[in-house]
Amino acid sequence: MQTYGKKPIAVRQTDHYQMEYVQQFVEKWDELIDWDKRKKSIGDFFIELLKARGAKRILDVATGTGFDSIRLVEAGFDVVSADGNPEMLAKAFENGRRSGIILRTVQADWRWLNRDIHETCSFYEKNTYAG
Repeated sequence: MQTYGKKPIAVRQTDHYQMEYVQQFVEKWDELIDWDKRKKSIGDFFIELLKARGAKRILDVATGTGFDSIRLVEAGFDVVSADGNPEMLAKAFENGRRSGIILRTVQADWRWLNRDIHETCSFYEKNTYAG
């Protein structure tokens, strides 16, 4: 349950959101999302949209358990998967591995996304490490 009290903006500026992602929630997420139904309903909409715009490198922010990242990698995009929660990233990595994909995951707090991703992606560009 989200409880932000009388000053919800003040709480939003903290790491409070991390408490919402308990392991039980992460384990249920894929069941709640239902990857097969989501894939059927979305189809290739985002993939075609990104290809039409000439995108090649994608930053999947709030990657969750990796649904979009995996689909985008399968479609040939160079993807970095970012999320603020390490449990979600671990589950995304596991889901990718089960699909035969090694996701490049980055734990990044959305409040400092530019700083965290820029430093990490610069590392990836300088090295051949992926994972």
